[in-house]
Amino acid sequence: MTAHETHDTVTFSLRFVSESPVTVNIELAGSITTESAAPFQKKIEGLINDGFYILVFDLSDVTYVSAAGIGAFIRFSENVRQLSGYIILQNLQPPVNEIFTLPGFENYFFMERTN
Repeated sequence: MTAHETHDTVTFSLRFVSESPVTVNIELAGSITTESAAPFQKKIEGLINDGFYILVFDLSDVTYVSAAGIGAFIRFSENVRQLSGYIILQNLQPPVNEIFTLPGFENYFFMERTN
């Protein structure tokens, strides 16, 4: 099943993985700004509360992530770790990749660099 939503400057598509009832693939597009971080965070925390604790984010169409967006990703990671889960970040574009490769972030996410 796939669902699409847009909140301010970010659009996300959810694809639920039938082979793994705890995994969801999340394709993001646009910018995760200070304004869009709150609804984005609320949506993803809802997924975690619904029992999804393996989150795979495709960031190939994300052009910017604000500090609030980074904070949201860190909170997601902390929440899923409590459930023995994890987060995978895929297809980071160079400007976004620079943010997520700062020292310490490797402790929160698995990153798959294909670009």
